[in-house]
Amino acid sequence: MDLENNNKIHGLSTAEALSRLRDEIANILLVYQRRFDTERWTEKLRATFSAGPLHSFAIFTSFLAIVLLLISQNFLAAIIVLALLILNIWLVIRENNLKRSEIHRKIEDVLDVIRLAISGCHKWTASNYPHLCSPLSPCVTLQCTVRDRKIINLPWALLVRGDHIVIRPGQVAPGNCREVNGERCFATGETYTQTEGADPPVVPTQRSPLPDLTCILEGTPFLDNLKTTLEKFLNRPETIFNQQRHLLVTVFIQLWGFLGVILITWIFAVLNYNGHLFADSELTWIDAFMENAVCAVIPTLPLIFPAMWLLLNLWGVAKLETLLSIPRPFQEKSSPSEFHADLDNSPVVDWSNLVLPWRIKVGNWINLIQGDASVLGRSSNVVQILGTMTALCCVDKKGILSWPNPTAEKVFFLRDPRDKTSAHSSSTSFESQQNGQRPQKDKSVAEVLDLTHDQHSPFKLEFDSQNWKNHLDSLKPLGLAILVNTCCPLTQAYYAQFCGHVTAVALFDKDLVPVTNRYEIVESSLNSFMHGRCLCGLATKIGFKKRARDVFTMEGKIASYRHLEPDVVRRDTRFTRSMELASKVKVPFPHSLSVVMRQHRDQSLQLLTQGTADIILDCCDDYWDGKDLRPLGEQERKRAQDFYQRNALTAYCTAFSYRPLRRGIKGPLAGTSTDVAYMELPPESIYKMSHIDPSKCEHIDTAEERQ
Repeated sequence: MDLENNNKIHGLSTAEALSRLRDEIANILLVYQRRFDTERWTEKLRATFSAGPLHSFAIFTSFLAIVLLLISQNFLAAIIVLALLILNIWLVIRENNLKRSEIHRKIEDVLDVIRLAISGCHKWTASNYPHLCSPLSPCVTLQCTVRDRKIINLPWALLVRGDHIVIRPGQVAPGNCREVNGERCFATGETYTQTEGADPPVVPTQRSPLPDLTCILEGTPFLDNLKTTLEKFLNRPETIFNQQRHLLVTVFIQLWGFLGVILITWIFAVLNYNGHLFADSELTWIDAFMENAVCAVIPTLPLIFPAMWLLLNLWGVAKLETLLSIPRPFQEKSSPSEFHADLDNSPVVDWSNLVLPWRIKVGNWINLIQGDASVLGRSSNVVQILGTMTALCCVDKKGILSWPNPTAEKVFFLRDPRDKTSAHSSSTSFESQQNGQRPQKDKSVAEVLDLTHDQHSPFKLEFDSQNWKNHLDSLKPLGLAILVNTCCPLTQAYYAQFCGHVTAVALFDKDLVPVTNRYEIVESSLNSFMHGRCLCGLATKIGFKKRARDVFTMEGKIASYRHLEPDVVRRDTRFTRSMELASKVKVPFPHSLSVVMRQHRDQSLQLLTQGTADIILDCCDDYWDGKDLRPLGEQERKRAQDFYQRNALTAYCTAFSYRPLRRGIKGPLAGTSTDVAYMELPPESIYKMSHIDPSKCEHIDTAEERQ
C-alpha cells in the first residue's frame, strides 16, 4: 500500500528507525552495565557464595584445613588444597559474573544484528515483511507501520519512537500514541473501538466501518520489556537440582558433615592422647589433633565439586544445544500412505541410538565455558528444568503451548439416509437416541468425519475414516466454498477490515468472543508462511486445486453480523441452561462473509457464505444431502445447532452455505467501492422471529430484496 497520494505522512525510513532502535537499546544497556560495574564488591561476593556450589562456610573450612596441614608440616598437601581452593573460587566468581552479564552479552549480539540489518535494509522488499492482512495473534504481535513511504507489517519489538502506525478497529495500541490529524490519544494497551455502543436494530441496517487511524508513537514499546528483563532476569525460583545440591552438599556434607567428622576425630584424639584407647600409643598432640583431623575432614572439603558441578551443567546445555541445532533423525522405515491418529505408527526419534556430532558438541561446550554461546545457559538452565519435569499438559489453544496453526478437526454434514456407505465408517451420528428407535427413511442422517493433523507437516490433514471418499458428493461443495471465500486472496483485505470492525463492536458485548479471521497460505520462491487460521488444507484433501477458483470471477462481497442478548443466548444455547451463571458464558460473535461469484461457463451468479452456524442457519431453507436439495426442517436445524454449540465452546466452528442469485449486488454492501458498509442484523434470528412476530419478518424480507 503506497502513500504517494498523501504527502503529509512520510514515516521514518527503515535505516533511520533501526538506528534509533539501536541507540535506545544501547543507552539502556549502558545504564545497567554501569550499575553492575559500580556495585560493591561485597555485594557481588555475597551473591556469589550464598547460592552457588561453593559456600562461604566451605571456604572457611578449606582455609582451616590448610592451616592444620601447615601446622602438621604437610606442605605439599597444603599447597594442593590451596591451589584447588583458589581455582574453585576463581571459577565460581567468574561463573557468577558471566551469569549476571549473560543477558548483557545477548543484547549486544542483538545490537550486532541490528547493525547488520542497517547496512542491508536498502535491499528489503515487501516480501520480507508479514502480510498486511495478517490476523491478530497472541503469539506474534504485528503492527501496520509507515516505513519508507509504504505501509508494512512489523512486530512490536521493531517499533520506535516517532513511527507512524496505522491502528485498525479492535486493535490494541502498542504504546502511548496520538492521532496525526486529530485529537485522539491512546495509552499503552488501550483498544481502538467505538466511543459508545449503538442500540441493536429492529430490521437489517447498514453500518459503516470505523476508519483506520494513523498515529505517532511517543515511545519505543520494546524498551519497557527490555528494562523488565534486565531488572528481573535473575529473579527466578531455584531449580530442584540446585535445591537438592544445596541441601545434600552444602548443608549435610560441607556443614554438618565437617563439624561431625572433626568433632568425632577430636573426641577420639583426646581419648587416644591420654592413653584410654591405646596405652602404647606415642602420638604427639600435632598428630592426634591436627594431622588426623585434617585427614578425616578432607573428603568433606569442596576440592573438585564446584568445578565439576559447573562444567557438567554446561556440558548438558551444550548437548541440548547440539540436539536442537541438527535435523531430528527419524527411524528408517517406510511411511504409510495415510497418516493415522495412532502416534505409534508415525516416525519417532530413536533416542537409544542417537549419536550427536562430537566436534559440534565439544565446540558448543567450549563456547559456553568462554561465555560466547548463543543460548542463555546460566541464567536459565533449561537442562535442569527439563530434567525435573515429570509431565507436560498443553491446554492452551491459542498457539502458545499447542500447535500454532489451528486445523480442521471435524466435518459435519447431513446425508441421505439411503446411503449405506457409511455403515463401516468411523464417523459419528447424532441421531436421536432418546426412544431407541431407528430413523425413518425420510429423515436425514447427521454425519461427522474426524480429521487428524499430521504432526510432521504444518497444514496436512488426513481423515480418520478410510471410507471418507464415499462422502465426496457431500464434501465437494464444502471444499469449493472454502477456496472462494476467506481462503481467496481477493477477500483478505475486505475480511481483515470486517474482522477489525466486528472486534470493535463486540467489545460492548461481554458475553461474546470476537471472530478470528482465516487466510490462505501464501507461498513465494523465498518463503512460505500462513496468514491466520486456514482451511485450505481441508479443501486440498477433498481434491481441489487452487486453480479450481479460476473458473469464477468475484463480483462482490457481503459481510453481516448481529449482536446477541444474554436472554437469547440462554434460551437458544442448551449447554448454558444448566449453568448457574449462564450469562457469563462466552459465545462466538455471530457473523458471516458472503462472496458473489460469476461462473465463466454459463455466466451464472452464485452466493457462497462462510460464518458462524447460527447466522448461516438463519439464511438457509434447504440443505444438500449429497444427491439433491432437501428442506431444512426443525430436526435438521437442531442437529446442526447442537454440533455447533457443543464444539464452539472449546474450538473454532465455521459453517458454509450456497445459493444461486438471479442478479448481482451493488452499492456499499457489495464491498466493491471505496464506501464499504456492513449489514447489522437484529439480535433475534429470522427463523425465531418468523414464529414470534411475522410482521418483523416481512420487514427483513423487504430489506433483503432491496439488496
